[in-house]
Amino acid sequence: MIVKSINGDGQTTIPEEVLRELGVSPGEEIGFDIIGGRVVLTRPDGGFGDEQQDDLERLTGLDRATLQAMVEEALADPRPSIPAEQVFAELGARHQERNLRGG
Repeated sequence: MIVKSINGDGQTTIPEEVLRELGVSPGEEIGFDIIGGRVVLTRPDGGFGDEQQDDLERLTGLDRATLQAMVEEALADPRPSIPAEQVFAELGARHQERNLRGG
């Protein structure tokens, strides 16, 4: 977890590593969603940067439209969130399994 202070004007700086992970450059817009009492930073187009999208396609074997639909469904889901570590561990296991099968 990255912790930042909020100044007297209610502002904070979004760390460079967060922007990089989202595929957003300084000067571009970023979206804020409040989901289950948490603030989620998103790309304003609701998607991923090209590099992140390519990684997701490669790891999951799913096309961009399917991945986008799954993300939108997950964001709208009122159930408790799944830790990112668990999601990536499951994606990694699926990727490894596909590689072992030769696909």
